[in-house]
Amino acid sequence: MHRRDALMLVGAAIAAPFALTAAARACGPSPQFTKPIAFAPGRKEATIRNALKGDFTHEWILKGHAGQKVEIALEAKKSGVTLMPDEAGGAKPRWGNSPKDGSYVKRWSGNLPKSGRMLIEISTEAARDNYTLTVKLA
Repeated sequence: MHRRDALMLVGAAIAAPFALTAAARACGPSPQFTKPIAFAPGRKEATIRNALKGDFTHEWILKGHAGQKVEIALEAKKSGVTLMPDEAGGAKPRWGNSPKDGSYVKRWSGNLPKSGRMLIEISTEAARDNYTLTVKLA
């Protein structure tokens, strides 16, 4: 092995952990963006307006009562929703963000799981997308 090849291998071995760390940060939730949905006192509806960068997600935590009816609507050009019951019980996503027809989920209504908690994850296929998330509890 030539000295230059050996140096390239050593350099690659040193750089690999840094590259993997940067790649891991480039996808998934935006840094420190897992937030509870806040309802105004006496209100059962919340509207959230925000912007999302591509390769990141925004995670919103909905808290209510087990079995409580919930309606979720997302207004966005190129973003969609994935809904998950509380992950502590090992539950699977209720809805992927790319259904069989290939379009993003924009509206959902149903009941909260036994934990009364649900994770609402917003993701986009655009470089940047503005969205409005409306959540109603009955």
